[in-house]
Amino acid sequence: MAEHFEYNHVPAHLSAVENYHVKSVMCYHSNHVVLHLVRQMSTRFAFIDLANNKFLGVFGQCFVITANECVHGELSPDLTKCAVKRFASSGTKPATIFLYDLKTKKCPVILEHEISSANVHFAFDPRFKSSRLAVTNFAKDDENTLNLVNVKDWEVLMTNHRADDTKPVLYPTFRELLYSRDGSFIIGITIEDECFCEEFRARRRYNPVSVAIYVYNSDTADTLRCIQIQRYTCGKHLCASNYLPIFSNCGSRMAIAVNDPFKPDRNYMQVYKLPPPLCLEALCRRCILQIYRPVDVPKLPIPMRLVSYLQFDPEYN
Repeated sequence: MAEHFEYNHVPAHLSAVENYHVKSVMCYHSNHVVLHLVRQMSTRFAFIDLANNKFLGVFGQCFVITANECVHGELSPDLTKCAVKRFASSGTKPATIFLYDLKTKKCPVILEHEISSANVHFAFDPRFKSSRLAVTNFAKDDENTLNLVNVKDWEVLMTNHRADDTKPVLYPTFRELLYSRDGSFIIGITIEDECFCEEFRARRRYNPVSVAIYVYNSDTADTLRCIQIQRYTCGKHLCASNYLPIFSNCGSRMAIAVNDPFKPDRNYMQVYKLPPPLCLEALCRRCILQIYRPVDVPKLPIPMRLVSYLQFDPEYN
């Protein structure tokens, strides 16, 4: 995959002249990706439009090698901002969240915020273009919190002081934070911090790991439900797609892959119906998307504003 991006998408002056190579895909949204580029003592990020095969800019140069596990990024729903978390692998320095403006090729830093905890996960609210984040452990000395933050001035709007109600701290089990399609719910995922890669390669029997999927209210950050499942996976090294939930096109249902400890060779799918929205327009959107496929929505004889709403485009500035 690295060679594909370097040959087809990364400009020659970066890959051939400046000797940058692709280390990983840091984040993606829709048809856009942000690549993690590295060379001897430098790190940068490349913003690429895959649909149009267009290089949009490079940003975030740092004169130090940054490991994949030490950097995390998220693109805003309107693709105008990118939030990047960086921290030192040695743990001697706190993490810092940088907010980059992607409207120009220079992609300057417009905001930055230092956080005392390195175990920080965040996600943009899909209802807001780029102005609201859900962040874990945002405040100082809080190791088990979920915060709703206004990006413009880093104001904390809401806080849940018991994001994980079974442990005193989120580190190191908290792995993923994401929103549902319509932005009504926040999904947080914790998984046991154990590695079974050696047992898997040797085809030795091992126990499934416990995964907890928390559902939070995206307006109050309150915990609504915790779903406990078991998966035959590695909590440290395997892709998160082994335990991440997926949502239906209409956003009304959430599906999760699970394993039975007594039948390790079988995978099952659990489908959960999410609570219905309170507003009439959101209920209508669910009904329409249960009939029409996403590719058919732009062809409907309705105004473009309604098409944007059916496609879950951001509503608020």
